[in-house]
Amino acid sequence: MATEILVVDDSAAERIFIGHFLRKFNEFNVRFACNGQEALEHVAACSPSVIVSDLHMPGMNGLDLVRQLNAAAHDIPVVLMTSRGSEDIAVKTLRAGAASYVPKRVMDTELVRTLRKVISLTVHKSNRRRHLENMTMLESHSALDNDDASLSTFVSYILDHVVQMKLLRGQEVTQVGIALQEVLATAIYQGNLGLDADMRQVDEVGYFKLAEQRRSQWPYAERRIFVEAKLHRSALRFVVRHQGERCSSAGVQELSANPNMDRISGRSQTLVNNFMDFVSHQADLNQTTMVKNVTVPLAECERESFSDMDTDLNWNAKRIVETQPVSTGHYLA
Repeated sequence: MATEILVVDDSAAERIFIGHFLRKFNEFNVRFACNGQEALEHVAACSPSVIVSDLHMPGMNGLDLVRQLNAAAHDIPVVLMTSRGSEDIAVKTLRAGAASYVPKRVMDTELVRTLRKVISLTVHKSNRRRHLENMTMLESHSALDNDDASLSTFVSYILDHVVQMKLLRGQEVTQVGIALQEVLATAIYQGNLGLDADMRQVDEVGYFKLAEQRRSQWPYAERRIFVEAKLHRSALRFVVRHQGERCSSAGVQELSANPNMDRISGRSQTLVNNFMDFVSHQADLNQTTMVKNVTVPLAECERESFSDMDTDLNWNAKRIVETQPVSTGHYLA
């Protein structure tokens, strides 16, 4: 069954181009809106699975559209289309609840891949097990193979538990999934498979062809991704470690620096930094730590029952910063 995609753009030429492009793939059924207000009318009449929206539009722009969708409790992921010079408003829109973004100059290579990622994170939301609602904490330790299927299965498993434990709301769930996907993909491709992120920027076909070759070659085939996930009523904490070569300083970007949002590595860093409350990379351990604070208010009795556990686990982002002096403040990109 085709996935309903709503494309929102005030430019008729852009709508025609994107619609023609997406209709090459039988998995998408594409509808159109000329502006944000018309998009909201479409959502009210027939809720799409994903919205692809231009950022700059007269009247209601992409940021306003995301805010309106969240205010009306519409749990529909929004993928932004961005152009050069729109970095500031793009970051604001991600923080307001957008699921991801794609620079217009790489639409032909990145749009479908991004849509598939977002869809893979949302299709499972309607099939959850109710007993997870009563869980107070979940901890898992996983060793993943270097393939996208292992990555997607793990992220879906985590999000299933996040939803049923009622730890996050709406698009926060999708955003955490996107951040996990980005860090795990970095650990696989730049970590275990030893690929240069800049190669994908200039030769994407060659990049993924080399990745496929290395998956069956020694020593790459022997390496695994180790993930420690702790889901608690106060915060979610993820530690991702790969077994590749230790990264030189050239392979690490400062968290405080403004990443180049037009580059694939900069896009990954932007998404992770804006979707998580704390991100740290320890280059000497090939390890990335991410924390997302839980903001859903608990009932008073629940607060009391978890207060002692909260103190013992010491999980929220503020405490983690205080208790991890070894953190370098870098993110592997």
